[in-house]
Amino acid sequence: GRNRRRFRPGRSVRVVTDVQAPGMDLTSLWYLLAGWIICVSAGYGVAAALLPRSWLRDRVVLAPLFGAATIILLAGAASYAGLSMGTAAPSVLASAWVLSVGGVLVSRVRTRSAPTNIAVAAWTHGLGVCAALGVVAGAVVYRAWNPYSDAFTYISIGDYLQHHSYFDRAVPTPTEPLLTQMALYQRFGFRMGSNFLLAFFTALFRAQYAFDVYMPVLAQI
Repeated sequence: GRNRRRFRPGRSVRVVTDVQAPGMDLTSLWYLLAGWIICVSAGYGVAAALLPRSWLRDRVVLAPLFGAATIILLAGAASYAGLSMGTAAPSVLASAWVLSVGGVLVSRVRTRSAPTNIAVAAWTHGLGVCAALGVVAGAVVYRAWNPYSDAFTYISIGDYLQHHSYFDRAVPTPTEPLLTQMALYQRFGFRMGSNFLLAFFTALFRAQYAFDVYMPVLAQI
């Protein structure tokens, strides 16, 4: 048409170079693997010490559950004590490992008579890995996932806890609507377990936002 501008030889052309190159993002896989190793190592000794004798052979199967629970309790205690997760995460991990090692030492006599059921552990963890890979597949292949769900609540609280403790009052403003979620949890005393776990891994992995760690953590639990 009349208003269409034609390209002329010699005219400078601005090229956009800030677009991400296509390809897979393996960061989510790294977070998933590292988180699984942390939960297993933190929970093995606790499971060995606390499980009844009839379940003791399945301590490797249940280790991630005990590890996540231990981390949640320690992270929650640190946050209630006034620490931000950015400060407390290394101490929380160290404490969880100390408890696990203590559990191994205390339960040495019990575990000798209850060897680990390797076949069940391998099948269970293998199935878990397959399911977890399905959860993070979108983030790995397409570098994206849909946060427009209750994930908004977990992410906003996870980010808040990086630099604040649980009892640091959240005051929502028109410029910071994300604080509405933390304010609601503080006012009504909603359950914080998953939020503490997400905040812990966000701080431990030095992720910029809880958004980056949400899918791997979700895949673990």
